[in-house]
Amino acid sequence: MEQLRSPGLQLVAIGVLHNVIGVALGREQVSAIVAGGYVGAVEGAFDRMAIFWFLWFGWMLMLLGGAVRAIEPRPVPRWLAAGIALMVLGGGLAIPASGFWLGLIPVAGMLMSRGERQPSPA
Repeated sequence: MEQLRSPGLQLVAIGVLHNVIGVALGREQVSAIVAGGYVGAVEGAFDRMAIFWFLWFGWMLMLLGGAVRAIEPRPVPRWLAAGIALMVLGGGLAIPASGFWLGLIPVAGMLMSRGERQPSPA
């Protein structure tokens, strides 16, 4: 249960959720990309470009979450937390009805981190 408080794992979970939703909603475009042989199958087709970048962003979130997790239990550098906060706020303001706002959860955890996490009493 303690791991659910990890901002790094929260970012990974958001990335996984992002890609599950992307594959579910963009299965037609994903199939067209695969059927087109992947190389060059995205270029020039806006619907394929949109789903490609949606899924690519999910992978980037998972990688970012893994990097943040590797930093833990030390505090995440404030510049990194602030950069992620700006990304979340900028995305949420551009697309208010989106999942960008979920990013505020790990950002809050990063900004409130004071270093070594103590196990919670049993």
